[in-house]
Amino acid sequence: MNFAAIQRHFDVLLDELNEKDIKLLREDLLQVSEVGGLLGNAIAVRREPLPRQAMEFAQSRRPSVEVILKDKLEERLRALLCPRS
Repeated sequence: MNFAAIQRHFDVLLDELNEKDIKLLREDLLQVSEVGGLLGNAIAVRREPLPRQAMEFAQSRRPSVEVILKDKLEERLRALLCPRS
């Protein structure tokens, strides 16, 4: 096997792992969205940003799931709970 073939195998493996991660994140976000109910909104707090596909999924949910990074939690909660008119 040459280096290019090995790299292709690693790339395929990485794609498969990313797909599985996205699927798990989507399932988690779906559960978070259901907790918010029909009239409420749910908040998901994370240490790291969501991958693009998972963030798009969170934003497409109705009601939406607000994804907040842990280091911005206080700031974002204040903005959500006490919006300035």
